[in-house]
Amino acid sequence: MAGFAERYIEEGIVKGETQTLLKQIKLKFGNPPAWVEAKLNDANTDQLDRWVAGILTANNLDELFKD
Repeated sequence: MAGFAERYIEEGIVKGETQTLLKQIKLKFGNPPAWVEAKLNDANTDQLDRWVAGILTANNLDELFKD
């Protein structure tokens, strides 16, 4: 049962990070193209963490999402 709850907690964290990052992207760069939202929705927590930190120094979306 603990695994079930942990999975939903993890999903909630990912959803919150995704929503926050999308808001930051909109504030900094304007409305993003569809590929950005698709990339965010497919991201894991490690990718989201990198992008959350990277939004502070990125000059454009390509720079933010470079891998």
